[in-house]
Amino acid sequence: MKRLIFPKPKYSNDSNNLIILRIELSVEYTKIDFGYQPNYELEIGGKIKITNGIILHNNNKKFKLIKAENIPVSMQINFKSIEDWLLFSLYFEPLPFECTKFDITKTPKSNKSIFNFYSIELDDNKQFEIK
Repeated sequence: MKRLIFPKPKYSNDSNNLIILRIELSVEYTKIDFGYQPNYELEIGGKIKITNGIILHNNNKKFKLIKAENIPVSMQINFKSIEDWLLFSLYFEPLPFECTKFDITKTPKSNKSIFNFYSIELDDNKQFEIK
């Protein structure tokens, strides 16, 4: 099975504490690896929640969330301190291999969601293939 890996893609978003570490494209799924550390401005340690409403957008097509790894869906995680951190992966329906740019948004659309990522670039010069 052919898989393309894109480490540290470029994107824009409103959150400094949730970052995209890597994207993997395959014929079966699109996997996005995230890193999260609570914001020092939040009370205690902060919180994060994944919902089924997170989707990928590419050329007016939507790609649904298939599963989450190392984070529960529809259940809030509360952090005890700002020193806590979390690595997790979200799997979506597969994007086409020729995809070069897409967005991640939460529906219903919320301007305050840390899960709004725009213009995520899949740079051919930074990719590598796993067979």
